[in-house]
Amino acid sequence: MSIDAGAPGRVPLSKRVRLAAGQLETVALTLTSGVAPAPLAEERPGPLRPVGFVTAGLGAATLGAAVVTWTLAGERHDELLALCGAPPCTKPGVEAIVREGERLDLATNVALGLGIATTLAGATMIAVGWPSAATSRAALELRVAPSFVGLVGTL
Repeated sequence: MSIDAGAPGRVPLSKRVRLAAGQLETVALTLTSGVAPAPLAEERPGPLRPVGFVTAGLGAATLGAAVVTWTLAGERHDELLALCGAPPCTKPGVEAIVREGERLDLATNVALGLGIATTLAGATMIAVGWPSAATSRAALELRVAPSFVGLVGTL
C-alpha cells in the first residue's frame, strides 16, 4: 500500500506500508515547507510594538525636558558668576539663585535618568514586538485498521 500526502506550500511525501490481514499500523508523516507559506494572521505584531513607540516617545520628550532644565541651571550659574565672580560668593541675597540652580540640577539629573531608561525600555519593546517567523509544521497520522482508515493531524 502507498500513502501519498501533500499540502499547499509543503513538499509532497509518499510512503509505502505493508500490512498483514487484521494488522493495525500508525504511519506518521511530517510535511516540511517547500516554499514560504503566506503570512498567517497571527503573525501581526501584538500590542507590545505600539506601546514601545509610545514609551520611546515619552523617553525622548523627557530627554528634551532634561535639556531645558540643564539650560536653565546653566543660566543660574552664569547669573551667579556675573554677580559674584569666582566662588565662593559672599554677597547677600544670592541664596535664592543658588537654591534654584540646585533644584534645576536635580530636575536635570532625574529627567536624564528617566529619559534614558524610558527610551531604552521603548526601544526594547519595539525590538521584541516584531512578528516572529511562522514555525508551523504540517503533521499527519494515517491510521489503518480492518474496519476503518483515519487521518489525524494538522496542516
